[in-house]
Amino acid sequence: MPDNNKELKLIEKSASEFARKILTPEREENDRYPFVDFFYPVIEKAFDLDFFHIFLPELFGGIGHGITAFCTLLDNICQKDSSLGGILLTNAVSQEIIIHAGSGDMLNDIYKDIKTITDFFIACPAFVDPSEITPQAYAIKKNDSYLLTGLQDYLVMGNIADKGLIPATIKGEKGYSFFLVDLNEKTVNKSKPVLSLGLKACPAVDVTFKETKGILIGKCGKGPVYFEKTTQKMLLAAAAMSLGIMKGSFQEALYYSKNREQGGRKI
Repeated sequence: MPDNNKELKLIEKSASEFARKILTPEREENDRYPFVDFFYPVIEKAFDLDFFHIFLPELFGGIGHGITAFCTLLDNICQKDSSLGGILLTNAVSQEIIIHAGSGDMLNDIYKDIKTITDFFIACPAFVDPSEITPQAYAIKKNDSYLLTGLQDYLVMGNIADKGLIPATIKGEKGYSFFLVDLNEKTVNKSKPVLSLGLKACPAVDVTFKETKGILIGKCGKGPVYFEKTTQKMLLAAAAMSLGIMKGSFQEALYYSKNREQGGRKI
């Protein structure tokens, strides 16, 4: 974690300037996705500024500044564009689940040869608690691996990430488990982007699996445990996103009110 307020102020300044100079000028155009190209150049700039590494522990190639710094980042980003905040949050949720499952070495394997930003993304259904619904995908063990079949609704970043973290039930086991899958496999079918939640530039898709190879994350049936441990911190991050959105909405409304004229007079 940052050892003093000075580092937090630097993160706040960097995020605020990025949001104001890079996000704001093109946010309306970016929010037209999927009817325009996805804003990869902006995401890559955020990646180069280590925004995607602030929360990730040093052991796995990150900076490891902790949840306070991550919340500061999300607050300032979401004042101008919540879609990027949703992408940052979703990727962090995937990473945290994998780490809590004791499979952190897998992150090192994933990140040892990053060529494009999509190599770094790990999609997951970040906006729902899998324990509150019955996962529609199920897994069958075959030799030393598992094959996933079924549907995953609203997989956030599912069409821009190379890998996905999927909750699925294992036949004969209680609870659900998490599996890492290659979303570029031929056995994976993706829908068109689902337009909801107002986060168009944080895309989500419905994904269907048909005997898709999956790597078990942690232990069988322990998905709820890993997700619960993850939400202890990620709920704070989600709250920081909401706070940033409210601040940005107020700032926009105040600016509009100050400049609005009606009947030849300022309101």
